[in-house]
Amino acid sequence: MKRLTLVMIAALLVFTSFAVVQAPAKAAPAQQGVMNAQVWASQLYIRTSPKITAGVLGVTNWGEYVSVLGRNARGNWAKIVARNGTVGWVSIYWIHLQYNVAYASLPVVG
Repeated sequence: MKRLTLVMIAALLVFTSFAVVQAPAKAAPAQQGVMNAQVWASQLYIRTSPKITAGVLGVTNWGEYVSVLGRNARGNWAKIVARNGTVGWVSIYWIHLQYNVAYASLPVVG
């Protein structure tokens, strides 16, 4: 009896832990010439230019989708449009491009 009770409690804990995990937002349809990417950071700052010291325009969160307009010449920053319409730069290391597209294939933008 004790064993059955423990198994039921363990199953309940596993089930409830999966129930509280929030599913990521669905991808917005891609615009022509724009690639979607998913954010892989708990909070990712959207900056005014492609450098860590640039001002912060906003933030996007884990699992959200952004539209990627291109990358900088060094290939370490991506120019994006967030769901709320904020346009700015994020570190390319914290986003995952749709369909596993190579970052190098993104156009260089200013």
